[in-house]
Amino acid sequence: MSMLALRSEIVMVVCPKSFARAGQTGSKSFKLSSGRILELKGVEDISMNMVKNMILELHLPSPGKRFVKFEYQVLCLVAMEKPVSLKPEYIRDEKVKVLQSVLPISLDEVVLGQYEGYKDDPTVSDSSNTPTFATVVMRIHNERWEGVPFILKAGKALNSKKAEIRVQFKDVPGDIFKCKKQGRNEFVIRLQPSEAMYMKLTVKKPGLEMSTIQSELDLSYGMRYQGVPIPEAYERLILDTIRGDQQHFVRRDELRAAWEIFTPLLHRIDDGELKPLPYKPGSRGPEKADELLAKAGYVQTHGYIWIPPTL
Repeated sequence: MSMLALRSEIVMVVCPKSFARAGQTGSKSFKLSSGRILELKGVEDISMNMVKNMILELHLPSPGKRFVKFEYQVLCLVAMEKPVSLKPEYIRDEKVKVLQSVLPISLDEVVLGQYEGYKDDPTVSDSSNTPTFATVVMRIHNERWEGVPFILKAGKALNSKKAEIRVQFKDVPGDIFKCKKQGRNEFVIRLQPSEAMYMKLTVKKPGLEMSTIQSELDLSYGMRYQGVPIPEAYERLILDTIRGDQQHFVRRDELRAAWEIFTPLLHRIDDGELKPLPYKPGSRGPEKADELLAKAGYVQTHGYIWIPPTL
């Protein structure tokens, strides 16, 4: 920043601000800072055309405040309509429209968890109900997304550490190839680690028999663009700051709309209406979370593992 000040009459000061606890606190905090930087890596690849016959599942690293600020941003980018242009204000307008269309979250569609051993930390109270895992089903009330569940899932001490968007397509009626046992087709955008996009498809198994197997069409950036530097999140944000591009910053009305969704749920959690369920470290989380996914219509694929290509 000192070099910038010496060469220009304009001095830019960027201060990372913690995400406020609730809407009222957030409004006060906004008087003190220009906005919260959108800390997303790889989300600019989310420019796909969405259709109705799908279920969306978002996997991100950790719950709590980060769960709110990170996942709702990805939700907006996936669900928003195409903006008039790439100007920051048009993009942020569409994100706000998405948040304003989100229905109130039902407690029946929320599962919280706390991994066994969390309270062994001497700095954690034995009576702590702090969640280390969360799964939330969100529903958007508009023409495009009516009936499509958005499943937000995040946790610590799980069986894998990743951040991804998983679009699951519903089964086609009249399954003459008996493909249901193979699982549904999915389009996956991997944000972290190892940025990639791949389409999981049911294809004919090699050989003489007419049987099916799951495979993928994938684009792994490290393989396809060898030697091309991919900037880290803050590298791009600092460059956008210097350029005056604010599309990765949160606007006041966007933050307010987000807290109108999550604050009622957080208050009910604080009041003890929803307590975290125990789960074993290295697992998928509480079993109730998988039951919630199934109830929402998501079908897990068993026996298939996507293996990122290696250099």
